[in-house]
Amino acid sequence: MVDGPHGTAATGGRGGGHPAPRPRFHSDFLVALVVLVFCAATFYLTTTFEEVPSSLAQGMQPAAFPRLVLGVILGLSAIMVLQALGKRGEGRKRVPVMVYLTTLAMIAFLLINRWIDLFVAIVAFCLAVPLLWRERRYLLVMVYAILLPVGIFVLFSMILEVRFPRGVITNLLY
Repeated sequence: MVDGPHGTAATGGRGGGHPAPRPRFHSDFLVALVVLVFCAATFYLTTTFEEVPSSLAQGMQPAAFPRLVLGVILGLSAIMVLQALGKRGEGRKRVPVMVYLTTLAMIAFLLINRWIDLFVAIVAFCLAVPLLWRERRYLLVMVYAILLPVGIFVLFSMILEVRFPRGVITNLLY
């Protein structure tokens, strides 16, 4: 048989003239590869730890906690790859703008935490995210933005006796 306009000899003339779709590389494999490289680099960094922070110094070696976290990340990545096996990569929907706005709110949280205070950052984040997500119960958002940082402070500072990094508010409270 000879290849014709309606397919090839192998398809018996069927196929409608369209080539078979190429299998796509599943994007989860690329994500897992990036995670693997990140974990390898971070694991290497744990070999340079000389001492553990006092908040984690409860009989563990300096590199034990970060390596435990890396193990969990690698385990979750392995599950992601196993779920992707045998599935075709498919086109994904466009990422909503709300995802980028929430990411910016997280970055703002980190910046406020670093240069001003953790509790100011928590209040700002607790105000910003519900409003970004179009929550209309403003009084409830205000109560949430005030009670959550107070609850965190009471639980960790007064009950568990964890010292928070110094900042504008924490300097007044300690």
